[in-house]
Parts: sequence; C-alpha cells; structure tokens
Amino acid sequence: MENREVKGSRPRRREKKKADILYDKDGIMVVCKPAGLATETASVTEMDLVTYLKNQEKRSGRNRSIHVIERLDQPVQGLLLVATDPKTAKELSQGQKEGRIQKIYYALVQVPEGGLPLENEGRLVDNMVKDPVTKNAVVVTEQEKEEKYSRLKKSPVKKAELLYKVLAQKDGKALLQIQLMTGRYHQIRCQLSSRGLPIIGDKRYGGIQGDVLCLASVRLTFPSMDGEVELEVMPKGEEFAAFLDR
Repeated sequence: MENREVKGSRPRRREKKKADILYDKDGIMVVCKPAGLATETASVTEMDLVTYLKNQEKRSGRNRSIHVIERLDQPVQGLLLVATDPKTAKELSQGQKEGRIQKIYYALVQVPEGGLPLENEGRLVDNMVKDPVTKNAVVVTEQEKEEKYSRLKKSPVKKAELLYKVLAQKDGKALLQIQLMTGRYHQIRCQLSSRGLPIIGDKRYGGIQGDVLCLASVRLTFPSMDGEVELEVMPKGEEFAAFLDR
C-alpha cells in the first residue's frame, strides 16, 4: 500500500529522554530532568519537559496543569520544581522570592595552570546582563553598565550573586557546590567562566574539555503541607563519577 502524507497534520514530538518524577503530592511535583531535554521549547517536533509531563498526565487520566517554578538550561541535569495547579504555583513562586525554596548545584570546572583562583568557600557577586547580540550572559563593570548597557530595557543589567564551596580538586578540575542567591540567565556558567573557571563541557562559555555540560541541580528543599521536604540526587556522567567515587 502506498504511504501518503496527511496534509495539515502536525508532526509529533519525539519522546527521546525520560524525566523521572521523584515527588508528587498536594500540587507539588519534583522532576529529575536529564541533560539535553529542554524545559520548554517552541519546536513542535522536539520533546520538552513540559510536554512530556502533560503527556504523562493525559495517560494517567488526571490531566492536571503544569507550572514550572524555575527552569533549568537544556544541557543542565537534575532536580526541578513543578506545580500541578495555579494556586500551588503562586504559593511556590512566592516561597521562592522569600528564600523558602533552596537549590544546590554541583559544577565541575576546569582549573587554570596557575591554580584555583578562589578561596575554599565564599560568595561571588557581579553585574550581569544578557548581551543582545551574542545572546550570552556577560559580567560587566560599573563603567560598562553605564556606557554600553544602560539603555537596555528588555534585559537590563542586574546583580548576580551565588555562594560556592570547593568540594574536591584533582587532574586539573575542581568540583564546586553552588547555591544561587539570585536567578539570572546562565548565571552559574557565566560567573564561573568570568573567573577563568569554565564548566567542563560548556563550550558556549569557554569549556574545552568534555562533551557533556557538567552542571547539575542535586539538592532541592521546599515547604509542603507536611513540613519541609528535601530531595537529593547524584549527578550522572563519567566526569562526575570520577569525583563522587561511584
């Protein structure tokens, strides 16, 4: 029988990467997103996390709404907080603004020949902006902020702040624990790269080693009806495994 194209039909999104649902209760869902899966995309052929979760809802017969509280970049793996109704989404978003939701990342970085240019733990604070030409996040000086980026309205210069702790070093690499105090576009990747510490596999921000971006959301703490909940996962990949003894 001859195959015929059905005109007007939309291509189906291909389900390639599976996201694991680790928690699902009282309107709160925690998902472990694999590296390479976009949180949400405009493409009708590329599967994203939101579409994947909506498909899971339809299959279960519940068909709840899906509200991502904070996105992860497509190449970043790990824990992501989702609400399954508008009321809970509003409450979680408010909780995030008030600092009642905390997320810890692991970042595996390249160390320059001169050694790690950081103390064992500390705070990084920068002016950051999304460059309208390159679409990359950029750390800027006060002078650049006034002279080059002061007229930007859509993506103005904003303060970027994070806490870090050096967990281990070997073979020209270092494993850092990161806690974001602000949520800026490509913040961790940009702030580390600006100090000569690009994340392994992050070719967009100067990482020349590895094929996979070694940045993962590994611990998530959030309020629930049963009290504070904390979930933790181990990041996947050979690069991380070498530092985590598994």
